[in-house]
Amino acid sequence: MLFHSFEYAALLALVFAAYLVLPVWTRWIVLVTASYVFYATSQFGLVWLLMASGGLDYVCGLAIFHSRRQAVRRAFLMASITGNLGLLAYFKYRVLLVDGFDYLTGGGFVTTMDAMILPIGISFFTLQSMGYTIDVFRGKQVPEKHPGYFFLYVAYFPQLIAGPIERARDLLPQLRAQRPFDWTRVRSGGLLILSGLLKKLVIVSSLTPFFAEVYEGGAPANPVSLLIATSLSLFYIYADFSGYTDLARGSSRLIGIELSRNFRSPMLASSIRDFWQRWHMTLTKWIFDYLHAPLAGLMTSRAGRYAATFVTFIVVGLWHGANVTFILFGALHGTVAVLETICVRQGWTLPSGPVWQALRIARTAFLGAVFCTLFLSPSLFHAGFVYRQLLDLRLEDLLNASIPHKLDLAIAAFATGVWMAQRFAPNILTDLPRGLVPRWSLYLGLIGLLVLLSQPQGAGDAFIYFQF
Repeated sequence: MLFHSFEYAALLALVFAAYLVLPVWTRWIVLVTASYVFYATSQFGLVWLLMASGGLDYVCGLAIFHSRRQAVRRAFLMASITGNLGLLAYFKYRVLLVDGFDYLTGGGFVTTMDAMILPIGISFFTLQSMGYTIDVFRGKQVPEKHPGYFFLYVAYFPQLIAGPIERARDLLPQLRAQRPFDWTRVRSGGLLILSGLLKKLVIVSSLTPFFAEVYEGGAPANPVSLLIATSLSLFYIYADFSGYTDLARGSSRLIGIELSRNFRSPMLASSIRDFWQRWHMTLTKWIFDYLHAPLAGLMTSRAGRYAATFVTFIVVGLWHGANVTFILFGALHGTVAVLETICVRQGWTLPSGPVWQALRIARTAFLGAVFCTLFLSPSLFHAGFVYRQLLDLRLEDLLNASIPHKLDLAIAAFATGVWMAQRFAPNILTDLPRGLVPRWSLYLGLIGLLVLLSQPQGAGDAFIYFQF
């Protein structure tokens, strides 16, 4: 079930209506039911995975908390980690282990083992569930005794498929809290949903033909399409993923549950390290807390800590999928992050000032575009093909080439302007008309504009991060 579908709109409307009319004590039942219905509509046969991951960590969390012997606590912690990573390894990396390097260079899960099914959202809900158990072991989280609330924490439908990856200490208390109707909150959630739909249905859908020509076609792309797709690759992924996050946070806000921010203006990052502090922040924080910090703590030398950073980025790349393009994507980010750290330590940095800051941002955006070209390519061979086209590109090729999809490009540019206006003036909609009629006229006008500009959706219109 896609967030930008009528089926999801109906599900969200039913949940919201139930919150208005049903007693407070029944709300967790509504949310658990909606969450499993949401997942079952996409992969009914794999609903047991949610139950298995949740059941394992529910039992392990209670056992860790109540056990007095450290050896027993460690055993249950290892059971949780092994079980969750085992699910990931079997469903996401089995092909890598079976077919080896030939598979890695072939292009992902579509090249071999046709019976292989990748459970949607498995990389997200296993990390979230496993992080809970680790926090209980560290004494940072009291285990949830109510199985209903815990299974809801693991499967909460707005953030089930692609995050944000929530900590139990942030989400569980909200799932238990009473939420009286708040019109301001509902209006804010609705505007977030509109923002997400604008990004997905207008900006991303309008740019998709350019990316399809470059990353799905076998022949050389139109020079203009090639330039647009490669230079906007990072922005394209950002618009798609942040659009999903807006829809998730907006849907959750309607019923009074606030999800974490996942982005903080990543296009303005001045370095690769700064980029990862702004991009997919809940994953970055999870990786840092549960992998990088313990790994770096084992290192006694500066070189060892650099190695820990590099290995962490390899894991980030591998988390995205069992393809050499993702592994190399992580390795490149890790290499640049280490080099940046070395340069800062040695004092080899650009001077301060707005012009130099703009150059830092431009440099980071350039590296992001280069790395995201690799990220979007189905195979290493295809990525090399795209890079060769870029190196062979000449100015006269661009001047002589026809501009494809002109209307789509104009719509994407206009919608991006609307997004940026709201981004830099977040109160522009709430501070405008004060009266009920003018305000609702504005809202309905925005919905009408969204419908007018929305592009036709095809079979492959799922969010990019649904595949992870």
